[in-house]
Amino acid sequence: MPMILRCLYITIWKHWPDLHAMTSFNTHDIARLAKVATLCGFDMDALLAEIGVFASACSGSDGSWDAEALGRLYAAGLKLSLQDHFPFVLGELFLFDRIPEADIFLATSATLQEALSILCYLPFLLQPDTLIWTEVHGDELHIFSELQQSGLRLANPGFIETVFVVIWRLIRQVAPFSDIKSLCFRHESLQSATHYSRQFGSAPIFAASFNRLTLASDCLLQPLCGASPGLHAQARLLLEKRVQRQGLRGRLEQVVEVMVKQHPATSLLDVCERLGLEPRSLQRRLKEEGVTFNEVHARSRFYMARLLLSDPGIDIESIAEKLGFADRHSFSRSFSKWAGISPSRYRIQG
Repeated sequence: MPMILRCLYITIWKHWPDLHAMTSFNTHDIARLAKVATLCGFDMDALLAEIGVFASACSGSDGSWDAEALGRLYAAGLKLSLQDHFPFVLGELFLFDRIPEADIFLATSATLQEALSILCYLPFLLQPDTLIWTEVHGDELHIFSELQQSGLRLANPGFIETVFVVIWRLIRQVAPFSDIKSLCFRHESLQSATHYSRQFGSAPIFAASFNRLTLASDCLLQPLCGASPGLHAQARLLLEKRVQRQGLRGRLEQVVEVMVKQHPATSLLDVCERLGLEPRSLQRRLKEEGVTFNEVHARSRFYMARLLLSDPGIDIESIAEKLGFADRHSFSRSFSKWAGISPSRYRIQG
């Protein structure tokens, strides 16, 4: 009997044989990892053995990897790689092969600013614990990223490097005239400076306060070839429908958290409209998951407030505005309730 590859998937065991504690990923992921293994000079079986896997046949899965599985994957990949840097290779091989609307969205963007709105969808397309946001300060555009879960920052330096490889590839795809002004990582270097310069065209700063890629902001509004407003609007609609499907089939709490962290001023009605749910239905589903919308909303805004306060380049009035507060005083009252100290005191204490 011939093997039907579309029915094959790999299940990662989390140290114990609990059927509810497994992460499934499909043949697209397996094929990509096999290519990465070849380019990095190690055997695919060695990778699977290192992270501990169980192979079985079923209908397949489109689920994303959870943060714990990602941690084991990157630890193993970095340990085994002999010929190239595992995070870079994985990022270069990232494709929207099963998400054609994402490629259409990028190809039909009128400007880089319009194309970069794809970053709002990356957590839903890449990994839902990925946080990506942008800030424009004067003549600079800053793109930030963190791996986080339930308000806590997670340490996975290799994954963060992959995220920035993917982001830089997307920028080069639509705006090859762009150059990186600076690149910062929270973590220490995982490779030689030559590897980073070859990958990004710029030597990063390590042990920084943020994971951040900086471009000149004047490139944002430069016209791009291939702009098609009609097709672009259709692609955006398809991406929104994909977000809706993820909200219906996955943990709604996680989807709402991503939306609020991306746009902290987002209201209950905004989230309901985007997901195609009635407020009562959304509240009921969140209650079934053990949380309320207000709890997720406050937790997500608090997380973003702490991130923004750690950036000395943003004043507290601007932070209050970005988080959707009427003024600095309203923000200070809420933050003091969350943290037990004022925003200015929190910033001083670091």
